[in-house]
Amino acid sequence: MRPRVLALVSLCLLGCAPALPSANPLGEGPLVKKEAELREKEAKAQAASEKLAGKGAPAEAPGDASQPPPVAPPPVSSAPPPTEPPKPADPTPSGKPTPGKKPSVVVVYAGEYVGSDTSLYNMSGVERSEKDDKARTRVDGSGPDISVTFIDSGSGKDICTLKAKAQGKTATFTAGQKCWANEPVMSGSLTKGTASFDDKKLSIDADFDLQVSEGDTKMSGVLHYHFEGTRK
Repeated sequence: MRPRVLALVSLCLLGCAPALPSANPLGEGPLVKKEAELREKEAKAQAASEKLAGKGAPAEAPGDASQPPPVAPPPVSSAPPPTEPPKPADPTPSGKPTPGKKPSVVVVYAGEYVGSDTSLYNMSGVERSEKDDKARTRVDGSGPDISVTFIDSGSGKDICTLKAKAQGKTATFTAGQKCWANEPVMSGSLTKGTASFDDKKLSIDADFDLQVSEGDTKMSGVLHYHFEGTRK
């Protein structure tokens, strides 16, 4: 029995003894591989984040340390600029006319005007024209109320006087006034009329409704009267 025991002991010693170190490297375990993979992933993630950070932030240009930093401009105010108060208008010197406005002209109405007149009759469809180269007209008043008197050039007597309102160089007769009222044959009623004054000249245009009676004959018609004369 003794020799078998020794053999078993020898086998045990040979199989159970610790392995001697070898010149060839041993393989790595699973934990070491996992740790290496984890470190490799962390390194890649860090490199990617550094790359993204480098793209987002622009590189700063090297500056001159001796130059002062730029000063930011002052903020623009939204308030409107102050406006200057309006200048007072220069008063017009007394005694001088206002620039751009013509001075008023004093018109002389009164006086006796000598010239010519034309009477155009239209009686019952029959027209007849009469002209007087020695016509005379007298104007009284200084305005605005004036009176115009027609004078008979043959006898020098007044025929009729018409009232008018004058304004500047123009006067307007009031309609409805009578003329030749004292004539036994003819009478007339003014329908419209105007008078124009220019320096010493006078021009009159007047229209009348006429009634003519001679014996048993009665006629009606119109008369247009025109006068042009110069003040004596």
